[in-house]
Amino acid sequence: KNLIVLLLNRGAGLDKTFLHETHHMLLGQAFKGGERVPRWLDEGLAMSWADEWSLSRLNTMTMAVLSGKLLPMDELAVHFPSDLRAAEIAYCQSFYFIAFLKSEFGDESFKRFFLEYIKHEDFTGALRLAYKMDWSELEKLWLKHTTLRFSWIPLITSTPFCLTSAVALVV
Repeated sequence: KNLIVLLLNRGAGLDKTFLHETHHMLLGQAFKGGERVPRWLDEGLAMSWADEWSLSRLNTMTMAVLSGKLLPMDELAVHFPSDLRAAEIAYCQSFYFIAFLKSEFGDESFKRFFLEYIKHEDFTGALRLAYKMDWSELEKLWLKHTTLRFSWIPLITSTPFCLTSAVALVV
């Protein structure tokens, strides 16, 4: 129906929510209902397009990695968990997976993947064409990346941690 209903006073900014939901509508139109787009791809792109990064999401992702609570991306391709905490991890993983693809391989490779995927509705073929690897290889590379990116090192070198440590030393 190409209809977006937005509720006011729900905590998120109206402009970001509108951009996020518009993305879902446009992605559905691009595939014309012929392809079930992986949920992580749909949500990750919507969050990226709406610029929904936040320190809270960075913290959620870091804690998920450090506590071993990352969710399998294959599960996130089909559905997100109903548990609120696990769902927030799913959204963060989706956002950071898109960010990983763009930073690791460049915007042009991501664009090529996306356009090939829309054109042929072949997820695995588009991955191989754009990234020269299959899904399992790409996911392993991403898990290795997240282990380094969201380890204790970024956490203890972050500004809030350093400021808190400095105050603790002074007091």
